[in-house]
Amino acid sequence: MPSHRENLLLLFYKYCYMYIALVCSEINETSFTSQINFLDHAKIIMCPLMTAVTYIDHDKNFKTYRFQTIQENGCCKGLADNLLYAYEKIKLMLQNSHAR
Repeated sequence: MPSHRENLLLLFYKYCYMYIALVCSEINETSFTSQINFLDHAKIIMCPLMTAVTYIDHDKNFKTYRFQTIQENGCCKGLADNLLYAYEKIKLMLQNSHAR
């Protein structure tokens, strides 16, 4: 049986993996809003309740888009790349949590 210290280390490694996988992520458990920071200092804040995403680019310009608007009209390459990355990492995290 693992010791308390080993359990803490496993928990720490799990969260380090999640941090590295999403670069830096924060999920609000009340509204399920998630914020993901990227290495180029861009940031996306996704809100399922508003069905919208706010994109803050590396120059600190920000704009909020409804997902429907992105679906109909597209978006800039930076936002598209970051949304794709976030989608892939969140999908992987969900698959891993269901496998346990």
